[in-house]
Amino acid sequence: MAKKEPIKRPRIIAIQGEDCYLIEVDDKNSRVCEVKGGLPILIFPPFLTISIIARGYWEEYTGPPELVDKLLAEAVEYDEWAAANRD
Repeated sequence: MAKKEPIKRPRIIAIQGEDCYLIEVDDKNSRVCEVKGGLPILIFPPFLTISIIARGYWEEYTGPPELVDKLLAEAVEYDEWAAANRD
C-alpha cells in the first residue's frame, strides 16, 4: 500500500449542496465550511475526515482550488460566532 503524502496546505475535497464545503486540513482531519446567505461564512472545528464523510452526502469538489483561500480568509469560527449570537 502506498504511503499517503502529507497535506501541504488546506484544500477543498468535497461539497454538499451548493453551500457546504469540506476542507481537508491535514492527513486525517477536515473542517466543514458553510456559506449561507445572510450569515457570515462559518467554519467548524476540525474533525476526522472519514467521520464527516460518513455522516452526510458529499460529492467530490471539482471547482477552482483557489476558493479555499477566499473561504478561509473570510470565515468566522463557528464556536465564536455562536457564543456571540446566543439569545
